[in-house]
Amino acid sequence: MAGDADDGDEVVLEQSGSGIGHVEGVTGRDAGESGPHEQPITAVRTRLSRSEEGLRLAFGGTLGEIRQTPSRPPLGPAFHGDFLIPTIFLFARGIVLRDQWGQRQRRLGKT
Repeated sequence: MAGDADDGDEVVLEQSGSGIGHVEGVTGRDAGESGPHEQPITAVRTRLSRSEEGLRLAFGGTLGEIRQTPSRPPLGPAFHGDFLIPTIFLFARGIVLRDQWGQRQRRLGKT
């Protein structure tokens, strides 16, 4: 794992090899075709970072060969995702990350 030594607002996890997991399903609209459609994950890089906006989770990686006879095309040689959990949602759920509450108070001029 690697992170920013100055303030600890970011962490990166990289994994490779067998046994990480798999993606299942298809992209786009599912027409209800039966049977498994799994493709193994061979490598993934996950980045978690904190900012005033909230908590961002970004990930991407590569996929291996489909294990079963495919009834649909492969899900791709690669996959990725990126989403943000807003700070206000974290506060509403009672989740405080380090000095996030103090930073918010200072930004609003309440300290």
